[in-house]
Amino acid sequence: MLLNYQDLSSVKKSVEVEIPAGLGIPAHVHTREDEIFHITEGEIEFVIAGRRSVARPGTQRASSEAAGA
Repeated sequence: MLLNYQDLSSVKKSVEVEIPAGLGIPAHVHTREDEIFHITEGEIEFVIAGRRSVARPGTQRASSEAAGA
């Protein structure tokens, strides 16, 4: 099945990712989707809208914060 972007506007996905200590995801920007991160263990550093913060277990961060949402 092929879907265009408008068809996906209400689709929600959940993905569990384990990032090994010392590694991370390169800085990037999404222009058509938001990401919400829920930290379950360890800690990770985020830079959202130019602000650095460390997220620990129980913390949530949303990429939409960068857009002021």
